[in-house]
Amino acid sequence: MSFSLDLVNLVLYCVQQFGVTLGVGAETVILVAYLQAIRDGVIDTGEEHFAGVVRRVLSFGLLLIVSSGVAITVLEYISLHTGVIFAPAYIFKCILIALSLVLTAVTWGKSLPQGFLEGAAGATWYAIFVVHILAPVTTWSRLLIIFGAWSLGFIPLWILLVLPMRRGPAKPATVKKIKSIEAPLPKEKVAVPPPPIVKK
Repeated sequence: MSFSLDLVNLVLYCVQQFGVTLGVGAETVILVAYLQAIRDGVIDTGEEHFAGVVRRVLSFGLLLIVSSGVAITVLEYISLHTGVIFAPAYIFKCILIALSLVLTAVTWGKSLPQGFLEGAAGATWYAIFVVHILAPVTTWSRLLIIFGAWSLGFIPLWILLVLPMRRGPAKPATVKKIKSIEAPLPKEKVAVPPPPIVKK
């Protein structure tokens, strides 16, 4: 019984790791796409479609993280491993996941949202990755120091990247209609009278 629970727990951990990988990768792509959009000042149809696909990948990763996290919590509780559930890293990771859910809900429907929310989302996703690797062996003070230092480093750097390139909100590209060029009408032929015949 213990072996089967450990196996299920391992599978769920792998699912969660996959979800974290998808989320961090998708968020990285969104950050780069956002920088390109504000540099150009225009979001073309290809960028809009690509960003929408990446958003769906991020949402799927978040779904995997939440569902596997709930299942792991239930299994740990059933196995009476409450020390794991109440460990600082475990609780802190749950807080970060909740924060990423809020940021995803705020930016939902906007493939490339305006403002600096993407910087906060990026800092949160990278922090989830770090805490996920740390496992439950750490303290609250260490977690808060790491997250605080990371946020104070990443978000100002993001703002410094965004401000010089920002020309205003990136607008969807408008497709200009090309006027059809009409061929010039042929000139009417004017009959030229023959020269008069001079009699000698």
